[in-house]
Amino acid sequence: ICYHVLGLVHGIWTPIPRA
Repeated sequence: ICYHVLGLVHGIWTPIPRA
């Protein structure tokens, strides 16, 4: 699993980036 991809998707889907 790519963390940068997950972070990017979460950043787009969710207004608040979750660490």
